Amino acid sequence: MVPRRCALLWVGLLTLVSPLGSVQAGEVSGKIAPNDPRVLLFGRWDRRAADRAITVNTGSQIIARFSGSSLAFTFDTSPYKHALPTLWVRRDEGDWREVEVAERIDVATTGAADQPHVARVVAKGFREWDSRWTPPLESALVFTGVVLGEGGRLMTPPPPPKLRIEFLGDSITEGVLAVRSGSRDEWPKIADGRRAFAFQTAEILGAESRVVGFGRHGITIGGNGGVPRAIESFPYVYAGVEKGRLRPAVVVINLGTNDRRKAKPEQFAEDYLDYASLVRQSYPRAEIFCMRPFNGAHESGVGEAVRRLRAGGDKRLHYVDTAGWIDPEKDTTDGLHPNIEGHRKGAEKLAAVIRQVLWP
Repeated sequence: MVPRRCALLWVGLLTLVSPLGSVQAGEVSGKIAPNDPRVLLFGRWDRRAADRAITVNTGSQIIARFSGSSLAFTFDTSPYKHALPTLWVRRDEGDWREVEVAERIDVATTGAADQPHVARVVAKGFREWDSRWTPPLESALVFTGVVLGEGGRLMTPPPPPKLRIEFLGDSITEGVLAVRSGSRDEWPKIADGRRAFAFQTAEILGAESRVVGFGRHGITIGGNGGVPRAIESFPYVYAGVEKGRLRPAVVVINLGTNDRRKAKPEQFAEDYLDYASLVRQSYPRAEIFCMRPFNGAHESGVGEAVRRLRAGGDKRLHYVDTAGWIDPEKDTTDGLHPNIEGHRKGAEKLAAVIRQVLWP
């Protein structure tokens, strides 16, 4: 749940902004800046600069509520040397539209000019092998602001969900190869952070999602794009940028799949215990769910770490047995990565587990 102090701060910020007033505060070179309180950013973002916000994770969201004929999201496209990242874009409750990142992505409206609308962007897919951790970043989403159509107004955003869930994982968590298998340059198009089990679990529970997933990432192994192993990367958005103080009420850990070839079982269990302890130190009151990887890799190590931590007094740590959730023949695109249906199944089952703990 959102702490009372944070909720009061949120309300205070919104009362400083007239919901129907013309856009003034937060403008940067004719744009409304990403750090304007009327623009919601869900996920892990680097918000240090006034003129840009940066994320390296699929499932990250941008939400803006406005009136007028149109709103445009703007991005910096200069870092990309290879395939462009892909996004999902939606207005109100309409259909999602898939687009590649561009300097300007317009969201047009219909109907009365003063009718409020909500525009939403979700990071869909990145190219895994470009620099994604150590600047200069080559695989990231660089949001530079919003531009309104003539006479348009930026309004107070929709209230954020009361429940926040952080997902810590790997390529499966971020939706790699969810659409189909394919070549490296196709990966932004055939990945899907919005339809992956992590994002969908939060949607089912009506929660704000913060997805942190990297291809090839693990407890004992670093990820693609220069991402260090989980215990080293957890405190950061990317190298040198701390993740901030927002504390989720729920944390889901899905790691172990990529450790299956190199890590000895006893070493994995020790390292997993250290990692889960670090997560607990950062989020002392969260309910933490440690998933058995869908393919069963290091299931005994995950279970042993959870057992030992619970025996030590951490009763808010839970082992999630995913055996049988995903059929590798029917529910994956390559025998390992879930397809869209596999992600849906995983999300429904995981949401039921979390719901039982939160609201028994």
